[in-house]
Amino acid sequence: MVDASGPRAWKYLRVQVEPGPDSEKSDRAKIRVPFKLIRAGLKFAAFIPRDVHDKVNQAFREKGMDVDLARITPQDLEEIVGNLDDMTVEVDGRDKVRIFCE
Repeated sequence: MVDASGPRAWKYLRVQVEPGPDSEKSDRAKIRVPFKLIRAGLKFAAFIPRDVHDKVNQAFREKGMDVDLARITPQDLEEIVGNLDDMTVEVDGRDKVRIFCE
């Protein structure tokens, strides 16, 4: 059982994009995706044809990720997102992307 501070207590996956000091634009984006929607998407993946799974898996492999779309479980998702913690990525010195859970 996971305590209230564990991954199952998360309600949203948040992605924030903010312009960096060298950015040509001042656009900001704040995205909040409910975890219920993400989990439902995993269940919906069962309806995707197998040949499409193969193409997606190959695209992941080309990016250096060994992922099998047909075998991702909600528990895997919780672990993947839990390992993200509070991640910030700077994109070409122009934009900052922050990914976290709440």
